[in-house]
Amino acid sequence: MSKNRILELFILVALTIVIISVSCKQTNSGNKEESNTSQPEIHQTAYGIIVDSMVVYKEKVKKNQFLADILLKYNVEYQTIDLLVKRSKDVFDVRRIRVGNNYSVLCSNDSIQKAQYFIYEKSATEYVVFDLRDSVHVHMGEKEIERKISSTSGVITSSLWNALVDNNSNPNLANEMSDVYAWAIDFFGIQKNDSYKVIYEELIVEGENIGIGKVKLPCLTIVAMIIMLSIMLATVQVIISMKKETAYVEHF
Repeated sequence: MSKNRILELFILVALTIVIISVSCKQTNSGNKEESNTSQPEIHQTAYGIIVDSMVVYKEKVKKNQFLADILLKYNVEYQTIDLLVKRSKDVFDVRRIRVGNNYSVLCSNDSIQKAQYFIYEKSATEYVVFDLRDSVHVHMGEKEIERKISSTSGVITSSLWNALVDNNSNPNLANEMSDVYAWAIDFFGIQKNDSYKVIYEELIVEGENIGIGKVKLPCLTIVAMIIMLSIMLATVQVIISMKKETAYVEHF
């Protein structure tokens, strides 16, 4: 390996350290408040449907409860349920309705309160809309995900995972950091009393935290950075040594 190549590797390592150092000084600028210039909401909506003139019931699927069991309570005829099942085959198999999942029934605001829509929440973000009006049909929908920039910091006493737990932070951050930045940080070289700071996205749906989005570049102390640099330089030295041995063998 030539001296120029070694110099290039050293510069690459140095730049990595600089990037990590700079990221530690970043401020949480992602929580800017929206201006109050938006127009007042005219209609109340749910699942993309205007519900001002409807009665909304929210429940969870119970054990041994099927689609027909739910809709019959809200004055939907068997004939309509059968048609709904047939038209939903290419969109969603109603046999996959799971116990414990949320659902909503939007009913007419009158004495009968007949169901107009049945919405089954397939996951925290995906839902299925069963339109029970004259033109019976089914379609998928997705809730809007709010991405909130958050940060957490602390001191490592045993492991990064334990430090996150002790700090009441999501321990999955440790896995995300390891997966995304394994190329930049030696997580096995982290020492006791090293400090850390992580800037990351919280995924929020309807005010509820549902997980972690993108993890920004995590920060460690100078000690951890030096250890990382030492390991990377040692790797470079091993490569150089192997190159020299190979060249010596080929010479003879």
